[in-house]
Amino acid sequence: MQVVVGGDEVRAAVIRLEDKVGADARHEDIERERQWCQDLERVRSTLDGLGLRIAERSLTPPGERILPVAKRSARPAAARQNIERERNR
Repeated sequence: MQVVVGGDEVRAAVIRLEDKVGADARHEDIERERQWCQDLERVRSTLDGLGLRIAERSLTPPGERILPVAKRSARPAAARQNIERERNR
């Protein structure tokens, strides 16, 4: 997941942490995108209950695009461990 915050706008996208090929990788991507859509609905519901509203400018349905691969950076060890935990979910 990549989240970019700028002013009053938050952009989020499902991304890959490493390049993978094949049908299994593509199915995994689509499943992660579906999971994000479900999570977004829960976030929206929670925020609505608090009197806050999400206004979507665009939403790409799962499977409509090939996920981009995140560029590797010099991440602290704790961040790498969190990423590994997320991969193994």
